[in-house]
Amino acid sequence: MNTKWIKGAVLALVLGALAGVAEGRSLGCPDSGALTRGGFMTDLNWGGFFPVQMGANLGSKRNRPGDATGPTCACRGRLGIVTPGVTYGMWQPTHMLESTRGAFCFPSLGPVGKVGSAIGGALAPLRQGGNSANSQEGGYKHFHLIAFPVAAVLDMFTSTVCSPGNSGFDFDMLFISEVDPTFASDELSMFVNPEALLFANPIAQAACLADAAVTTFGRPIRQLFWCVGSWGSMYPLTGHSSSQSSVVRETSLTAVRGVAKLHRFGIMKRTYGRGGTCRNRAAFMYPKQQYRYQIMYPLAQRSAGPEWTGRNTLLSREFRHLPVVGEDWVQVLWTYDQCCVNP
Repeated sequence: MNTKWIKGAVLALVLGALAGVAEGRSLGCPDSGALTRGGFMTDLNWGGFFPVQMGANLGSKRNRPGDATGPTCACRGRLGIVTPGVTYGMWQPTHMLESTRGAFCFPSLGPVGKVGSAIGGALAPLRQGGNSANSQEGGYKHFHLIAFPVAAVLDMFTSTVCSPGNSGFDFDMLFISEVDPTFASDELSMFVNPEALLFANPIAQAACLADAAVTTFGRPIRQLFWCVGSWGSMYPLTGHSSSQSSVVRETSLTAVRGVAKLHRFGIMKRTYGRGGTCRNRAAFMYPKQQYRYQIMYPLAQRSAGPEWTGRNTLLSREFRHLPVVGEDWVQVLWTYDQCCVNP
């Protein structure tokens, strides 16, 4: 095989993408300013860290998971034996979630994300994704998960006491839906979530009405794992949405399904409660009360977020959508993390 020809083709593709960025032609990939303008500092809702648990709960219990560990714990300590300790827990911003219209568009990465969008546009004829047949039934969003542990970056107290959790200590790209064929096809996704067939009936979907009502005022119902409150149904775990009434609901649902898929793959783990206080454990079903979501772009929720999974979009989210120029979203994923402080 002529490697010089391959290298030349790749170089031409990259140079063409860079030229497109310079001229601003047909990219449609915005810069959210999360990194380039320090948005992760200025737009982050710093009140989202609370309530903090240091043995006793310092704050309202309603803003933490209902099945969180109590004030005391017993885990294997530094001496290698199980010793009693005090439970430490708090919310942490651990990831950035991107829901985009264009392939390989990374709004969080600024100019670099625009280069990816241009390359994705050049490769569009060679791939299948949001242009597949079943995408015509509703909206389609690409999804990216970026590990961004703000607490570790700022060297906060919790980053030295607790384990790194799902995000680790480094900035990292954990998932790109464009390279996952099951995220673009409802049929292929059945290999990942075959249990979806059990909930494709009116009775199971009617139960989601209760979850939608509860999340309007508080925590979602953990037992109804197939429901995403007022945002829709968890299944199938793809970027397609059958709801055409709200772009905001479609975008929010795509983010939840993306996180749920990574739980199914074993990449995301349980970080609190009986199964996650001593060490993070696999949780192949989406733990609904482990996460809260805050919009960073197009209009940041500096004081309104973070929100529980499935909370009614009319309460805050619906008014942060900007037609045409603000349809690519960046959200911060807040994770509730508990650990045992013991000798």
